[in-house]
Amino acid sequence: MAAPAVDNVGTGATDTGGTWTTGSITADNTGDLVILHVVQDGSTASAISITSTTNIVALDGTANTMTAVGTSSGFSMGGGTAFHYVWLGRSTGGAIANLAVVGGNSGTDDLYTRLYTVTGASTGTTLATVIENGSGTSSSTKSKPADFQRPNCARSRSVNGRWCCIEMMPTGWAVVMCFSL
Repeated sequence: MAAPAVDNVGTGATDTGGTWTTGSITADNTGDLVILHVVQDGSTASAISITSTTNIVALDGTANTMTAVGTSSGFSMGGGTAFHYVWLGRSTGGAIANLAVVGGNSGTDDLYTRLYTVTGASTGTTLATVIENGSGTSSSTKSKPADFQRPNCARSRSVNGRWCCIEMMPTGWAVVMCFSL
């Protein structure tokens, strides 16, 4: 099996409250893994939600949503000064379909959202078959090591049966994600 590869990286989008929309990207194949990152720079727990998706379904095939990694209330970072949300889904609609996610922000904290598509990842329908530890964890450091300041997951690679990506978010948080091959 070939190692997974990042196909497309969406343009990051920001929001300060109310309805948010990701930057639109395209998928190369039906069934590509879609990753949504949301970093919330603030302390309002459980403020972020997904309200609809375009050409994306949850891992189990449920329309208009995505599968939350860990918990839909996000992972606390920096002692509750920020939250990291990760959702996974599958692209639908064939090759070159436009993908987008719309959500809600019940607070006024700053958000940064970004979509990615990955080909060659596990085609499983549960988190346990797609990501390494089956439930997801998040560990981030609010620092800016020069080696991690990459615009589009350029530090990705396949290591020991996992595909890992390191990205600096504009809010100053380094985000690392690893998925099973």
